[in-house]
Amino acid sequence: SKAVEEEEILPEVAFSFDFPALPITLDSAAVAGPGLVLELDSNALAQAMAAQGYLPGQLMGVSINKATLYWSGPVGGTYNSVQSVALLLGAGDAAPVTVASMDPVPVGAQTLLLPLAGAEVLQLLQGDHPRISFRMQFDGPMPQSGHLLVLGARVGVKP
Repeated sequence: SKAVEEEEILPEVAFSFDFPALPITLDSAAVAGPGLVLELDSNALAQAMAAQGYLPGQLMGVSINKATLYWSGPVGGTYNSVQSVALLLGAGDAAPVTVASMDPVPVGAQTLLLPLAGAEVLQLLQGDHPRISFRMQFDGPMPQSGHLLVLGARVGVKP
């Protein structure tokens, strides 16, 4: 009898990491228009891969799995004057993709855990100058204030 050799199909393995936190200064006058654009650390993905012991050729896909906006100052501030928030990831000339959004924003919130769109963003992260566009709509004035944006990603790799 002949033994049939079958190639074993290995399941994708995944790990998560956080990008370095992005400090943001916001006020309703500055953000209402086209929004704020933040450069993403384009080395963060490669560093996370290396820290997990993976090589670049093992990379299968990346999706944003965390988008949290923290109010950092002045103390006691809330997002009450914010109606909606949207985060879009873009690179080079590629059309930006929505990765997280919230509408309406809950009253009294000092931290926003933005619901995720689940978009595949590997090509954008490997593109020219990956960046996050930060768009807000306000239903009242918001004084200048400090915030931290923490993005996390799920990385799929070939074992």
